[in-house]
Amino acid sequence: MNTSLKKYLFSYLLVISCFAHLNSEGQVLSFNNSDLKSMSIVKDSSKKAYLLLFCKNYYVKYDLSEQKPLDTLNYLSDDSSLDIENIVTNYRSLPINDNLYFIENTGGGVFEFKNGYFKRIDNSYSHRLQFGAFPFVYDNKIHQYGGYGFFSNRDMITFFDPSTKSWEIVNPIKSDIMPIGTSASVSILHKSDLYVFNGFYTDKFDRKKNHLLNEVWNFNFLDHKWRMLGKTSIDESGYYNKSFQLDNKLICLNYNGQIAEVDVENNIVKIFKKTNFIEKLSDHILPIYSNDYIFCILNNGIKNTLELHIRKKDDFLGDYIEEHELYLSGIWAENKYLLLPIALVLLFIALIIILIIKRKRNSDINSFIKIQNQNVFYKNKMIDLDQSEVEIIKILLDKPEGVSTSDIMNLTETKGLNYSHNIRQKNIKINNINLIFKATLKIDYDIIISSKSDFDQRMRIYKLVLRNE
Repeated sequence: MNTSLKKYLFSYLLVISCFAHLNSEGQVLSFNNSDLKSMSIVKDSSKKAYLLLFCKNYYVKYDLSEQKPLDTLNYLSDDSSLDIENIVTNYRSLPINDNLYFIENTGGGVFEFKNGYFKRIDNSYSHRLQFGAFPFVYDNKIHQYGGYGFFSNRDMITFFDPSTKSWEIVNPIKSDIMPIGTSASVSILHKSDLYVFNGFYTDKFDRKKNHLLNEVWNFNFLDHKWRMLGKTSIDESGYYNKSFQLDNKLICLNYNGQIAEVDVENNIVKIFKKTNFIEKLSDHILPIYSNDYIFCILNNGIKNTLELHIRKKDDFLGDYIEEHELYLSGIWAENKYLLLPIALVLLFIALIIILIIKRKRNSDINSFIKIQNQNVFYKNKMIDLDQSEVEIIKILLDKPEGVSTSDIMNLTETKGLNYSHNIRQKNIKINNINLIFKATLKIDYDIIISSKSDFDQRMRIYKLVLRNE
């Protein structure tokens, strides 16, 4: 069997193993669970778009307009030492016009992919200083923001210069302030604005530790200036870490068990229910959006395979739940955790002042109602009360915040009588005290009033409200 026939048969077997059944959504591609590594969209010289699905030993070319696979192709290489599986697994792909590039996850290497060949085009080295950087394309150049390496996080934007084949720095020449260096930031580029938030920064006192930086920053490439927009909630630290870009928004696939559509530019987060379809999405290959369609890789647990599925943009999200702001801005955002304890202290002071005023009011009553020799006096005028009524006045003076029904009944009840009779006895005593004070002091209101307890609405409490006539 000649060599060309062997290659033909090999390609045919790859097609048979890769292409799967048809369903109502169109052509579905199926891959072995460990075979598919990544995917990317690229355009040819006529601007026609294709989806390329990269496996360990081959790649599949998929027609986006027709939504069907075109071919399964072998990788080509003039360098036997080139680790293609490592490139398609651990490098991130970025399309620029009709070219597709793979950049090293940890920083350094840049490969161009064309017609099945991987060609290294940089003069740099694998410096391993930008793990978790955010890669993006601006002005037809590859850029990266942030990244972690050698016990620190980067605070810079770098770009790959094709003319020098090396990485250069974008200098924020008009910035007055800059964000702390972070890695694994949630990031999005829209037109000339880069937005980054919820990255992790290095603890200066323990470089093995990283902490969440819940700040939202914007860098504008036209004026080369950083701006801090506000702060997100610490409680939402991990909600945005699995996301993809859809137009000018981020779709976050694991927002506390739901889906979030994040519009950083307008400071809006919309929450949607997570559908069964989204529950099956692959963890390591995120969806890609193109021309109103979202291309997704789903786990088929029954067949132990990965499958390509397509959804229209409007059919992807579940039912709408609610929305809120992504970040707080202004004084509250800058001093949120300082202002909160201050507010609590002010509230405590206000409560103390209210208590003081109430106690003063009650102490005023004590100043002109006296009990001497088991008699009650109001401004040296004796009020003719019996012994149990005097005891009631005494306990009301001792507890200006209020006396319970049971406390008063302990003073008025008659042993051996039922509860209802003792309640009537208590009411008679209180009514009698009110009548005697009205008649003696020539007043037209009750000096003992009752109300529902603030702590238990089923209970009633009694208070003295005698005014300084």
